[in-house]
Order: sequence, then C-alpha cells, then structure tokens
Amino acid sequence: MSAEEWLDYLGEIALIPVIIASLTVFVLYYMFYVAKKPSIITKRDGKIWEIINDGCPILRERFWPLIWCFGSRGQTIIRSLAQSQPKMPYKREVKKMCDGGQIFLDWIQNDNNQIFPDAETRPTILLLPGITGCSAQNYMVHLVRMALEHGYRCVVFNNRGRGGADLLTPRLYCAIDTDDIGSVVKHIKAKYPQSRLLCTGVSLGGIILMHYLSEVGKDCPVEAAMAISACFDPVKNMVNIEEPINRFIYNSHLTKSLVDTIHRNLDLFAKKLTNNEMKRVLQSSTLREFDEYFTSKMNGFPSCNEYYKEAILNDKIDLIKIPLLCLNAADDPFALVSTINVEAVQASEYVAVAATTRGGHIGFVDGYGGIVPREEFYFIRVFSQFIDAVLKH
Repeated sequence: MSAEEWLDYLGEIALIPVIIASLTVFVLYYMFYVAKKPSIITKRDGKIWEIINDGCPILRERFWPLIWCFGSRGQTIIRSLAQSQPKMPYKREVKKMCDGGQIFLDWIQNDNNQIFPDAETRPTILLLPGITGCSAQNYMVHLVRMALEHGYRCVVFNNRGRGGADLLTPRLYCAIDTDDIGSVVKHIKAKYPQSRLLCTGVSLGGIILMHYLSEVGKDCPVEAAMAISACFDPVKNMVNIEEPINRFIYNSHLTKSLVDTIHRNLDLFAKKLTNNEMKRVLQSSTLREFDEYFTSKMNGFPSCNEYYKEAILNDKIDLIKIPLLCLNAADDPFALVSTINVEAVQASEYVAVAATTRGGHIGFVDGYGGIVPREEFYFIRVFSQFIDAVLKH
C-alpha cells in the first residue's frame, strides 16, 4: 500500500467515530428533547381533567414523531402527502341558509354498526374542516373513519363555497362568523333530538367552533368538543406565517385558493366591492392582504388588524362551558403554543390544551419507535380516545 493510499485509509477510519458520535448525539437529542409526553394545560380539578385523565391514556404517553422527519414543516407536509385518502360514502344534504346562501352537509349514518343500532339515540359527531378544506380532505376522512369505528354518526360541515358548493349570495366565511355553525347545530339537534352531539374543528374550523362555544356558553347544545391546530391569537401568529419560508410553503397556497373562490364569483361580489377594491382582492398574495382587502371589508372592520383582534380566543376561554380539548403543537407555524393564555386555560373548568413539542400544523405524524409511520396519526388517536371518553364519562 502506497503512502497516499495509507493516508486515505486512515482518513476513512477516522471518520467512523465521528459518524458514530454524531448519530449518538442525534438519537439522544431525539429521545430527550423531541419524543416527549405532551404538556397538559388545564385546571387539575376541573371537569375536563376528569375526562382526559380517566379516558385519554395517550396523553400520558410519549409522542414519537418520525425521527427522520420531525421538523415543523416536514410534519405538516408529510401528513398531507403520506396519509391515505379512502373514499367515504357520504350522503349530501344541501342546507339552505336564512340569507339565501347554501352549505353542503356530508352525512354518514353508520346504520349497520352493532354498537349503536338505534339511529335515534346514536351519537353524532359534527366535523369542521380547515380554511380551504372540505369533507374530502384526508385528515377529515380519517377522523370520520375513526368515529365510524366507534359506532357514531358523522356529518361534515363544508363552509360556503367549499365541497363543490356554489355561492348563491355575496358571503363567504371567516373566523368570527358563527351564524352558519349555529344554524347547523340547531338543524342537527332538530333532526336527532335524542342523539348526543359532539363537535371537532380543525384549524380554522377549530377557531370558528371555539367562538361559537364562547357565544352560547351554558346554553350550548353540544356536549363536548375538540379543536385541532386552532390558533388562539391571529395577531401574533400571522406574523409568523409571513416569514419567507412559511409564506412560500403555506401562505401563498392558501391565499390562492381563497382568491380563486372570489374569481369564480365575481358577479356576486361586484355588488359589494368597487372595481379598485376587487382588483386588490384578486391580486392578494398573502392571507393578510386577502383579509385586508376582502374579509375585513365584508365583515365591517376598518382593517385586517381589527378583524384579527376580534378573532383572538384568549379572552373568551372563560366563556366556554362544555368540555373542550385543544390539541396543539409547540412548533405549529399557524398556532404557536406560546401565544396561548396559559393562565386563562388553567382557570377554566372546561378547557384543556394538550401541547406536543413537535407536530407542525395538522401534522402529528408519528411512528412505531419513531421510524415506521402509523396508519392513524397521533391526532386521530387522541380524537378517538377523547370522544369515547366523553360519551362514556
């Protein structure tokens, strides 16, 4: 062996302990700082604590995000790409609204299950998708599938203009508009008065749901609720999703979907907006711009900042009077746990926040030993245990 070959050989051998040391440090970091039990923020002697402490053992276990993809953006993206999307046999109901608009309700009655064979008393789960979502989103499909396995009836509330619904009036949806969900809840209770009703909202759906719960208070016809990746403070979180990478990955994509909805209904909104205002809406490239030129204008706010302030949930937590479990990830770019009013949650008898260290936005992609992805991701299993705990409590 020549001197040059000998030196190359020694260099290769020297790399081995460096690689081993690096892998060891990485695994130790994952074990002690990534794969951790969720932090539970709640009043320890409150009503919600009794439910989750007795019926949600998953919240006392470690959350094992994929060791090869535990970053916030990776968790968010891989969930949307890797989660399967089985087709659901929805039966669509067109719900006419009092202002002349319409929304689509997608039902699965689950009549053939043996757990709750009586349709009149079978529990009903109402699900609300995210800002541009509908009943066909894979996260929504898996929530429905899990509820069906428990024997429950499911209905997905597609916001105006979503799920293929045409807009019939110049009205869209927003974080603080609870008229539609209030109407839907009354409709379900009138249809099945003996059925116990639970609600779950994802992202914007969770925000709308929490505003509704705070408005109806003790008179709420919903028995319990869950919010997944819901933002408590849009003022602070909007700044975070305007960072360059977040803007590129999430912000622009969601804005384009909202702008496309306006584009398809120009004639309707032309009655509410001037040509110059409509031009600005159609040129929006961020959620802030869309909310500045459209959402705030259509809902009577002088600016998007005033709209965001009204949408803050932190000062409404004490108004919620039914058990509510919020599942959030500390690294969620849309709903940072650091923006939640911990003191308000800890003072509430009814509200609990389960905060994982990782998970991204509607991600929570975990695996066996953090390596092989599960079929039903963490947020699906938390949902499963929570609704079951509520109905058995």
